[in-house]
Order: sequence, then C-alpha cells, then structure tokens
Amino acid sequence: MAPLSSHSYSRGQASRAVVVGAGVIGLAVARELAREGWCVVVLERTAPGSEASSAAAGMLAPHGEFVGDSPLFRAGLESRAMYPSFVAELEDETGIDVDLRLDGLLVPLEAAASSPAAQFSGRRVNGDEARSAEPGLSPDVEAALIFDEDGSVDNRALVRALAASCRSRGVEIRCPAAVTEVITDAGRVRGVRVQGRELSADAVINCAGAWAGSIRVPGGEVVTRPIKGQMVAVDTRRAPGSWPRRVIFSHEAYLVPRSDGRVVIGTTVEDRGFDKSVEPSAVARLLAGATRLWPSIARAPVAESWAGLRPLGVTELPRIGAHGPEGYFVAVGHYRNGILLAPLTARVLAARILRREVVSPL
Repeated sequence: MAPLSSHSYSRGQASRAVVVGAGVIGLAVARELAREGWCVVVLERTAPGSEASSAAAGMLAPHGEFVGDSPLFRAGLESRAMYPSFVAELEDETGIDVDLRLDGLLVPLEAAASSPAAQFSGRRVNGDEARSAEPGLSPDVEAALIFDEDGSVDNRALVRALAASCRSRGVEIRCPAAVTEVITDAGRVRGVRVQGRELSADAVINCAGAWAGSIRVPGGEVVTRPIKGQMVAVDTRRAPGSWPRRVIFSHEAYLVPRSDGRVVIGTTVEDRGFDKSVEPSAVARLLAGATRLWPSIARAPVAESWAGLRPLGVTELPRIGAHGPEGYFVAVGHYRNGILLAPLTARVLAARILRREVVSPL
C-alpha cells in the first residue's frame, strides 16, 4: 500500500474525497465516487477488509435476516438484486472470482418458527422434498422453507476485487493510516488528521465500521458499538458425504457453502467490546449446531476459526448520508448486513454526496 504522506490531491479540479475505512462499504463507496470522476484516497487503520468484511460469512439472504416488510428488508432485496451486475463488472475489471452463488436459502421449518423467515412465504417443502434438494440434510428435518433467490458471496474475495477495482480507477488506498479527527473550518470539512498530519479534502466519508465513533468530528459524532461474532469453517474436500448447495439457516447455526469446498459456519452474537478472541467452547457449540442440521459436518476437519466485530448503530437502519459539518458523510451501523447492502449503500451515498435525487429504503 502507498505510504502516508502530507501531499494534497493533484488531479486538476477534480473533487477530492477521503474515505475512512477500507471494508466493503468504504471500498464500494470509493469505487463509485471514482466512477464519477472524483479523486479519492481511502485511509485504513489496518489492512483492506481485515475487520468485519473478512470475518463475515457473505450471506445474501434478506429472508433469513429481517423481520416483516421493513425498510431494511426492502433494502436487502434491492441490494441483492444488484449483485449479479455488480459482481459481473468487478470480475470483468479485475479477473477475481468472488464466488457469487444465488442458489437459494433453506430454512428448516422448526427453525423458521424462531427466524425472520417465518414472516415470508417461501416455497414450503416436506422433509423428503428438502432432502431431495439437499441430500445431506438431517433426517430430523420434517419440513422447510426455500427462498430460491437468496445466496452468498465469498466476502474475502469480494474485498480483494473491490480493492483491485478501486486501484484501477485511480483510487489510492493507504494503510496503516488511522484517522483520529475530521478537521473543519466554519462548519465546513477541510480534511482529516491522520498520524499527526493533515490531509485536505472536499468531502470526508466515515465508513470505519465498529471504529466509526472513535473519530473526532465537531458536531458530527456517531455512535457505534462492536458486536462480536465467532465463526468456523470446515473443509469438505477431506470428508466423504453430500454437502450443501444452498445456504442452510437455523437459529443454532447457519451453513454457507463455498465453491472451493469449504463450508462456513456461524455465528455467535456477543456484546463484548473489542474482544476478538476465539473460544474453543464457542467453536464447539457452532459445530454441534451445524452437525444437527447436517450430520456429515462431524467428519469434516476444521479449516479455520475466527472472530469479528459487527458495527451496531443506534437504529435498525444504517445511517447513510450527510451528517454534521458540510462535506461530512457517513455510512455506518450496517451490523450484520454490510456485505449484503454494499452495492446499494455505495449507490445511495454517492447520489447524496452528488446531490442527486435517489429513492431508496436506506
């Protein structure tokens, strides 16, 4: 990554933006602004996608996440519908396969009773039909709901593709570069302070996830807090059996298949501050819950376990748009839905920065 320097932007009269945070939201926003001819620098405290964006499972499953016909559910549907063209463009630009799989979501009906999926009219199947669709499903599953248009993406590959696409569009990604303050003058953004230096900007966009609230902004503070989630992945290539094609979702665990043979299993929900430790007992509980859904999991070796911090805001909807001083914008509080909502967030926020009309649930 480019080292931090104190230079200002130098691309003629192009508008200058600093995006704080190189997760999927920050990178998607930076890419969209670069498309509009802006000169963009992304500042990241660690490495691109190293926090929640890489810790997620990559589900694109609004029917498993949201309650009722809410604005968040409608936003999830709209953003999921953007994914095929979003990914096709990314893959064409970068040559990076992000493993988009819109093969469906299967929710055992017993699980659906305590899941948002119970609110929706998916395709109801009996146990035999469920196992015909997913042969390795537990014999204890007596009925299920199938949502044919949901699915998943490899979120880590998505981060790599977004970063590569940003660079190809002239976006500069600098890390490690921890922003401590947004600098203002007479109620107008002037730039940011990063590692004791000032970087000027016409607009500053806070996409710093769980760390968004730690940046000092006169009159524009935001509140977020980290919610820990522990995860585990198993390697099905080293175990005989039938493996899921769809995302399998229950209140105990969910299974997200990857084309490389891994199955990602999640997740815990823990209000533990910035603790990212991985606890063997939590991994064991996830594996046990996954095995009750899919017995062959018991034979698959663990490939990896990890923990990440989801950025929870003060409302259900993420905050996307102008906030406080003129020229300061935020895209914060996506909680469990940053991967799903990234394309829509980028489109909506870019429109608001450019003062264009936009109609969106977000």
